[in-house]
Amino acid sequence: MVGTLVLLIGAVLALVAVLLAAVGGFLIFMGMAMLAGGVLFLIRRGLRRMRRRDEGH
Repeated sequence: MVGTLVLLIGAVLALVAVLLAAVGGFLIFMGMAMLAGGVLFLIRRGLRRMRRRDEGH
């Protein structure tokens, strides 16, 4: 009986750990994607500004 309870608790803890790892990985991935998007946006804006300056002169 005790062994079954321990197994059940272990299975629940393992499931929670897997879910936390999945959510954590997803959040890290989303954060990196947002960071990359922001960097690309800034680079594009900077390039556009530089091009406009070249056309003006």
